[in-house]
Amino acid sequence: MKGTGVAPALGLHGAYGLGDMFDATVEVLGSHHVGSTGTDVLSASAGAAYKIDVFEWIPYVSLLAGYYDYIGSPGPNREHGSQFGASAQIGLDYLPMRELALGAEVRWHASFSDGFHFPLFSATLGAEYRWGW
Repeated sequence: MKGTGVAPALGLHGAYGLGDMFDATVEVLGSHHVGSTGTDVLSASAGAAYKIDVFEWIPYVSLLAGYYDYIGSPGPNREHGSQFGASAQIGLDYLPMRELALGAEVRWHASFSDGFHFPLFSATLGAEYRWGW
């Protein structure tokens, strides 16, 4: 959230390959924001990812929509309680082996509480195990 600096987040991500270029995705994410707002954000969302599988490097973009819950102080645009939200992300995965991916992503979370706003921004590093090849 704006003005809160670096805050911890924990997420769980699942994807199902619809082909070489598209994945269906589901995610749950929780983050804790301190500073002047003191807001926790929980989300559960689903969407689609477009990826370009270039051997070891896989750039992707995703669009997701789902449930957001703001707990504690209202967000920067008066987000409070449960509401519909969406996110757009760009990322890059590196595959040192086919079963293991290391990645980085940037995500903008949209709020519809009072118009259309992007009150949350996240940048994450991650590792994932892949199976089913």
